[in-house]
Amino acid sequence: MSHILLAEDNLALARIICFNLEAAGFQVTVARDGQEAWECAQHAKFDLVITDYGMPRMTGPT
Repeated sequence: MSHILLAEDNLALARIICFNLEAAGFQVTVARDGQEAWECAQHAKFDLVITDYGMPRMTGPT
């Protein structure tokens, strides 16, 4: 099963994306800001990272 890291600060949007990815058979980890996403990426292996461009504490390009 592929593991996806979803970095999204909009809770409603994160839930919709997560629901659809899980329904498609993916394992999803959700991070609520850029710093949390970075920390998740340091501790687990992900097959794909989907990130919002502008988030609190660390943005997409940093």
